Amino acid sequence: MNIEVKYVHHMGTDLTVANAAGPTQLEPEFWECLEDWVYAPDRPILTPVFDYPGRDRITDAAEDGEPSVFRHTMLSVIVTAPKKAYVRCLETGLGTVTRLRNQTLSVGWKRWLWTGSVNQFAEFANHHLGSSCSEESRQISIKLDEICQTLFPYSWGALSQNS
Repeated sequence: MNIEVKYVHHMGTDLTVANAAGPTQLEPEFWECLEDWVYAPDRPILTPVFDYPGRDRITDAAEDGEPSVFRHTMLSVIVTAPKKAYVRCLETGLGTVTRLRNQTLSVGWKRWLWTGSVNQFAEFANHHLGSSCSEESRQISIKLDEICQTLFPYSWGALSQNS
């Protein structure tokens, strides 16, 4: 069995973060549709493309250690991994971890719904991408990195040590 991290849903965008970080509301220059990341065929994912003031706000918030602006985002993923990775996710206290019961999995494997803000997932990924971490946690972090880079490119770039 392979470790899986599947996108389920998200709320907010980089524009949400930029607007939470600044005194005035920014408008996106245009919206880009990311059809490859659609979980349900009738719900395309839209991400804003905006000018430098928005990017600067996000970068400044990350550098100033201002996590509250990143809490205006939310991401849910379903993770399938060995039980010890599940326990590590619970121990971090980052986001909400809900075990999905009645799932037919190999012995020692768990499946759970993990919901949190972009800064919570970045904190997990930054901590678990190092060589001293378990391979299971590292694989989860890499998969989270791929999802978050697509959904929140500016926020993730400012928060993630991997970007």
